[in-house]
Amino acid sequence: MAGNNNSGRKSKETEQQVLEKLSLLDDLFFVKLEEAMEQGKPYAMRLFATHRIPKPQNTLEVTGADEMPLFNLVYNAKDNLIDTFDIDIENQLII
Repeated sequence: MAGNNNSGRKSKETEQQVLEKLSLLDDLFFVKLEEAMEQGKPYAMRLFATHRIPKPQNTLEVTGADEMPLFNLVYNAKDNLIDTFDIDIENQLII
């Protein structure tokens, strides 16, 4: 730990104690949430929806030939490969 005794994650025992204290309010929470939803409160609707309705999965389907090259290079053995390339003033390769 870095200098502060309260920094970092709380111990499992501390987390369990907090959860036990909060669980006493579960019934009250659900009553108030239901009341807010009946009144059409947007925050209640959003809270209910984010925990009750699963989010859609993002999928990406890629179709095409598995062995299709991104580009096609043709080299004739008769040609001198070095002569087919040129280098400009800034040493950039030009094909």
